[in-house]
Amino acid sequence: MATPTPGSRQFDGSQNPSLEIHKRAPQEVQVGVSATFTAVVRNVGNSTAFDVQVTDAIPKGCRFVRAFPEAQGVGNDGLAWNLGELAAGQEATISMELVPETEGEIGSVASVKFAAQASVRTISTQPRLSIKQTAVAEMLGGDSATIIIDVTNTGTGVARDVRLEEDVPSVFRHITGASALQQDVGDLAPGESLRFEIELMALTAGKVSNVVRATSANCAAAESAYPIEVKAPKLQLQIVGPKLRHLERPAPYEAVIENIGTATAKDLYITARLPRGMNFISASNEGTYLPDQHSVAWNLMELSPGTKAKTEMVLLPVEEGRFSIAMSTDGDGVRADPTEREVIVEGQSELTFEIDDDNDPIEVAGMTTYSIRINNIGTRPDAQVRLVVEAPEGAVVEQVNSPMKYEVNGRQVVFAPIPSLASKQQVVVKVGVKHSSEGTQVLRASLQSQLRAVPVIKDESTQVYRDQ
Repeated sequence: MATPTPGSRQFDGSQNPSLEIHKRAPQEVQVGVSATFTAVVRNVGNSTAFDVQVTDAIPKGCRFVRAFPEAQGVGNDGLAWNLGELAAGQEATISMELVPETEGEIGSVASVKFAAQASVRTISTQPRLSIKQTAVAEMLGGDSATIIIDVTNTGTGVARDVRLEEDVPSVFRHITGASALQQDVGDLAPGESLRFEIELMALTAGKVSNVVRATSANCAAAESAYPIEVKAPKLQLQIVGPKLRHLERPAPYEAVIENIGTATAKDLYITARLPRGMNFISASNEGTYLPDQHSVAWNLMELSPGTKAKTEMVLLPVEEGRFSIAMSTDGDGVRADPTEREVIVEGQSELTFEIDDDNDPIEVAGMTTYSIRINNIGTRPDAQVRLVVEAPEGAVVEQVNSPMKYEVNGRQVVFAPIPSLASKQQVVVKVGVKHSSEGTQVLRASLQSQLRAVPVIKDESTQVYRDQ
């Protein structure tokens, strides 16, 4: 009788079947003469009775002949009738024909049993949440993105106390500065949808997923991940050029700008700030010198990802010291680390010397004086300046006038090293030589120093004649 599904709607609500049974028999029967005993079963309730079954017994002292409707035997002397259903107000009659075999009072007790059905029904629902995000798939760093979030109950039941949650991706920033956002939605009826908007600002380049979760108090849940790529140009700067430079010697430098980012750098403004010890001479690619800032500026329209741009400038060192050339960029959405190039500016030692004779030509056995002038015309001092003078073959060194000590070895005069010869300083040495051979006689001088390891050699010729 019980079923796992709702029954007919007639069984909804209160069910109250009720049966009464009434047995009838003749007032008198005679031994050996057949008689009919009857029973009437009536449903006096308000609903159908099911599986109605009447059970009776063959009276003691009687012989059973037949039953109507046909009955089933139960035990030794029992009969049973299965009547099925009896609707409210319906009745059924059963009978059995008997032959009394003894005198006296005869009869039996009948019983009736039945089943009642009652049905109940309800609707089982289930809330289901879905999330849809609408936003740009790509954006530039520094821009703001509006993410539209639609949360919908696609189920059949009410989603109670719905809450939205979002973890702000690392490359973004919410106006509140919070890294996690929450929004209480309330109840969502089946088919109901609500829309929310979140504005995020892109801080750095990267690929992320914006993850939004929805939960309800009655166990509905959903999650949505929306991929967003933040693109941004990123510039890598490099200054290529000499690290050591001498005064008054032009120094060429090359600025290399490479876009290693994921977006085109536009309206790119590059500035090279010059140190005080270096003057501007020229720049390529329409570089502009800004005197008030002592800097050089270039304006590049754009630089695509993965490409390089090169530009050159020529500077003139005018002051000794350690300096830095600094380069930086500014532009639309550009990120770049500034770079510097250290430059050491040194002065340069430049030794020169000249030889003059004061008596030329001369007679054999005559003497001439050679003046040797040593000058440092460079911008830095030199040290250990060594001079050696060698007289011609057959000549004799007669006299030496020198601020340094010296030693005469035959035809050679070796002077003690000058410890330091400052810029623009001059030293004069005079050597008197007597010539004993006629013809062109050559005096040779050799000069070297700490900064000029290779000797510089100069000759001075003197014409010697014999008076006939």
